[in-house]
Amino acid sequence: MSNNKNSIISDNDSEIKGEKQEQTTTISVSTVFDLEPQEQNFDIDKSELRQLLFKLDIRILPLFALCQLFSFMDRVNIGNAKIAGLVETTEITEDGYNTALSIFFAGYILLELPSNVILNKLGPRLWISILMISCGCVMMVMSIAKNDTSLIIIRLFLGFTEAGLYPALIFSMSVWYTKTQLTKRIAIVLIHSSVASVVGGLMAYGIMLHLEGTGSLHGWQWIFIIEGGLTVLIGIIVYILLPEFPEKFFTEHERDIFIEHKNTSFASYSIFEGDVVYKKIPWENIFVAIKDWHVLIFGLANLCYLTIKFNNALFLPSIIKGFGFTPLNAQLLTIPPNFIACVCSLVVAFSADRNKERGYHILSSSLFTAFGFSLLIGLKDSGTVPLYVALIFVSVGSQCSSPCINSWYSSNFAGRVKRSAATGLISMYSNLGGIISGQLYRQSDAPQYVHGHSASLAIVSCSVILSIVLKIIFKRENIKRDKMTVEERRDVLANNNPNKLGDKLNDTAVQGFRK
Repeated sequence: MSNNKNSIISDNDSEIKGEKQEQTTTISVSTVFDLEPQEQNFDIDKSELRQLLFKLDIRILPLFALCQLFSFMDRVNIGNAKIAGLVETTEITEDGYNTALSIFFAGYILLELPSNVILNKLGPRLWISILMISCGCVMMVMSIAKNDTSLIIIRLFLGFTEAGLYPALIFSMSVWYTKTQLTKRIAIVLIHSSVASVVGGLMAYGIMLHLEGTGSLHGWQWIFIIEGGLTVLIGIIVYILLPEFPEKFFTEHERDIFIEHKNTSFASYSIFEGDVVYKKIPWENIFVAIKDWHVLIFGLANLCYLTIKFNNALFLPSIIKGFGFTPLNAQLLTIPPNFIACVCSLVVAFSADRNKERGYHILSSSLFTAFGFSLLIGLKDSGTVPLYVALIFVSVGSQCSSPCINSWYSSNFAGRVKRSAATGLISMYSNLGGIISGQLYRQSDAPQYVHGHSASLAIVSCSVILSIVLKIIFKRENIKRDKMTVEERRDVLANNNPNKLGDKLNDTAVQGFRK
């Protein structure tokens, strides 16, 4: 491979050069077919590749994990605040509380796609830092909420500030890693949703025990102030330490290794990722993502998964309290289900990457969740221990499916802009589940929450069906692509601009792209 950052050179009779332009990188048809691993003239040293991946992991994953931990903690700590006296010591009503849970996701959904468009303009370091700092500031303001109106308005603005963070993390990771490396790394980041519940439960326990009444503030107010302040601190650290996209992070030799590594697994990295500078917002690529029906199906599937995940995060303390525990003990008892879910999520994610399969892993996790809800409904009068075990099943299943579905959709859209837009759209659709989850568990249904568990079981059943549908669709697409002749692939490329084919290029260049 040439050391020239703006070219791809093959060993064929004709030299193929990519020329950097304002909005796209131009390549020829034969480039795609020159990217088979055995035909490359730049040999990747495995030890160098391992060092490169370690450099990425040690620099990126801890920062993304901290972002996920504290942003998710800010999103769901209202559940801890509730049993710490949020409703009892203010004029906030139960209906106002549930409305505040749902309104967060209205703000989240409205700004999700625009946020990912801004991400492409500002880059991940600046934009993620802005989101984290803004989120922390709004969280600290929530400590002054006194009635329904103030809580609802503040939660709406919290949704605005968090809107772009989750899709920005997923999209950014899909740029740094290949699809066979992605699931376990997404899992390492996303398990910090469960870690957030563990840490949040411990912090809430300590705050209720030691800070209640300090400075004339209630424990729930200190929860918002302390956790919001930590989020601001993480935002500052991210701005200092997070690198920009790959082409701005590596040395020239490392960059060659990185691009070659991406080439061997995903058409041409240089077509879709490298050296493309967008001086204007590429609306054409964004509209391609909007019109792609795969985006809608993935969005519906992820809606089901996130509804259950948010149920677990927002209402777990209240559900456990309904088993007969004191508020203080209920905070502590949220820790074991989330800890077990963290461990199992990593096991499932590593299995998915090792076997290069996501659909069946998602399906099995969904069935696990459905079994847990069935136990909660069927054993509602059977005592605390079986109900608590059932909650563990729910926590494990809902957490294990999340990394797999995120890896599945983030690795199935090519082109940095389209993938960014698709990730934002899918996240926008799926976060409708947050609006739904805020209304499923009502105080009138306490302490057994049979209606909430039943609705959740129905939603999980839908996720099972959608997992099967997606698996069948992609299997058929893979078979169709495998049957294409080289001539048919060349014809498609000859009659289309490869730079505008996006992931459709994989119909011609990569067999078995979706799994």
